[in-house]
Amino acid sequence: MTQACWFGMLKDEGQRDEVQVTHEPVSPGQKAEERPTMVLIWGVLAGVALAVLGGIAGLWLRQRAEASRPWANRELSAVTLQHIALYQGGQLDKHAVAAAKERFERWLARGQWERVEQQMRPGTSFVVHVRALTEIGSEAACRILESQVGRRLTEDQLDQTWYWIDVANSLRALQREESVPLLLASFSQADEFPLAQYLAAEIVSFTSFAGYLRQGPTPQARAALRILLRAVEGFRFGVPPQLLAEARIGEMLAAVSEQPPNEPDPVLLRLGRECQRLLRRQTTLERALAEEPAEVEALRGQLRILESIEPQFREYLTEQGPNLLHRLRSFHGQELRDALWAVHDLRLEAGQELLHLYQDCPEHRDLIIAAMRWSRSAQVANLLRQEANELLERLTRTRRRHPLIWPWRTQADRQRLASLLLALRGHDASETEALLMTAASHFDPGVRLAAISSLGWMSLYQPQRVLSRLRAAVRDGHPEVRRAARASLARYGHRESLEWFTRALRSQQSHRVIMAIQSIVVEDLTYLWPELDRLADAQDPDIACLAQEGLVQMLEEMDYHRIS
Repeated sequence: MTQACWFGMLKDEGQRDEVQVTHEPVSPGQKAEERPTMVLIWGVLAGVALAVLGGIAGLWLRQRAEASRPWANRELSAVTLQHIALYQGGQLDKHAVAAAKERFERWLARGQWERVEQQMRPGTSFVVHVRALTEIGSEAACRILESQVGRRLTEDQLDQTWYWIDVANSLRALQREESVPLLLASFSQADEFPLAQYLAAEIVSFTSFAGYLRQGPTPQARAALRILLRAVEGFRFGVPPQLLAEARIGEMLAAVSEQPPNEPDPVLLRLGRECQRLLRRQTTLERALAEEPAEVEALRGQLRILESIEPQFREYLTEQGPNLLHRLRSFHGQELRDALWAVHDLRLEAGQELLHLYQDCPEHRDLIIAAMRWSRSAQVANLLRQEANELLERLTRTRRRHPLIWPWRTQADRQRLASLLLALRGHDASETEALLMTAASHFDPGVRLAAISSLGWMSLYQPQRVLSRLRAAVRDGHPEVRRAARASLARYGHRESLEWFTRALRSQQSHRVIMAIQSIVVEDLTYLWPELDRLADAQDPDIACLAQEGLVQMLEEMDYHRIS
């Protein structure tokens, strides 16, 4: 894939604070001194759009509902725009880096470490200071960089992940292998943050990383396994395919598959599924490296290893996937979140277990609700509808009583309601349709969006009423609601909506084409498969790579439907 593939929705006028644009190709397998910035960032919007069909609802759910990701619908920050500019070939201002380096060297020579540490503040200067310390490269500089591992500088999850990526990349460039335990221990903070896959890609690229996978049942080995999962998952989110060969990902996966446990391991189960997904993308991965024959051959070597171990993973998935359900209530803390991710990712029927967990583990309700989408239990559907109805009534009361401040008082309720409405996509019933129709007229656009986008996945019980409401939503004041309404109509085979997407796909404006492809894939508009297939051979490499990935994801969805 081309590295610009996922930036069709990003602002081209990215802020250039402390960067000047050049056009040098970069790769997360390269060291920092060989490239202008840390790991490539073209998956920002993949997490927002295509992650939904990556099988995990959110990231981002990594694969959660859009409404549950506060960063998804806001303006990109100066830090993110800075990294976009760096990705596009920009370089940090050499004078700024040199000035910081000179200042830091003077302070470190005097033993004034704290003065240097005080400069490590959030903002666009952070990466400048990280680069300056990297160029110094002394033991003191490395210690200061290590002090930033796991340090929370901001509540903005996206910016925070950039800071951690900056630091991890610099430590790897300095071949600071003794930093790996720190990175393993701190990764849990970023595990469900946006761009966690890119941070994982940096960590698995350390020379000594593979050794931690072979440590047996230790906390470090568990952390390493989870990081490996995130890195492998990243190949569906824009992590460049070169990493497969450079980090020897195939060999790592072979090592962890040699002696699978005799009990269900949620992380290993998900790794098995990611291995299958990766093999399905072999043609796309090879196309991305078509101009580099040596890299293609190295990639094929790792994929051959994956092909040889795929039967072992498939057997483990078949045997231990169902067993995971019987053990759900025995997991706690992070292990329970891992198990819930596995239930969601594997689309397991866990209705009764999820009902118990919903009452007993309110801290994990985001994942429990997401996993409930794949249940066919009538009790689960009743719970989702009951909870959604109660929230709808509560929001109405709060808005009536506090008309000026209700948005601030109800953010958590609105996000949870959106998650419930999205989970109801999997529960075909007239009661579900009636609830979605009520929510589709809600005063909050986020709630309307979730309800509108959840129509069209089930039978029509009141055809005229539903189609009339969707046609009205096409004229909604919010563009996302309008797009969701067109997609829902298209799922029902509505000709005008299908033609609208077809015109968008044939537009001369590349950003409009990319937006349409993302909507078609996320909304599973199989009627438009031929149009998407045509774009897989487009001359524009960004559009071609997005269409290719979209086709693979839609094919995976068809397989899921056949199995279910």
